[in-house]
Amino acid sequence: MAVPSLNTIAFPTTMASRGTYMFSTQQAGQVNGMGEAILAGSQSVLWSWTALTSTEVAWIATTLLAGETSLTLTAAELWTDTFAEQAFTSGVVYRPIFGVRKAGLFWDVQLEIRHLLPLILS
Repeated sequence: MAVPSLNTIAFPTTMASRGTYMFSTQQAGQVNGMGEAILAGSQSVLWSWTALTSTEVAWIATTLLAGETSLTLTAAELWTDTFAEQAFTSGVVYRPIFGVRKAGLFWDVQLEIRHLLPLILS
């Protein structure tokens, strides 16, 4: 499986190979004229790590987010809830949050990617 990428920036393998990766799918929130459930809303990812080094947190803040509080995505390759690779055409990555910085590490780090819309091929 390829390493996830956001706006063609690949995640470092040291980060991509660990942590807890939770992909949330669209929910059946509406029904069509025939009474069948249809999907509504966008998809999201919550990626959590027990601890990241200062170098890894700096990579997110400077390389990925370029010092901004969020990044609007125009392209993304991510894993789905079935661990399949999927392309997305839009979304937003938010600055990570963490619990505490101790012993040179950032603990309980969470990176959120929301408003993901999949690439639809015609």
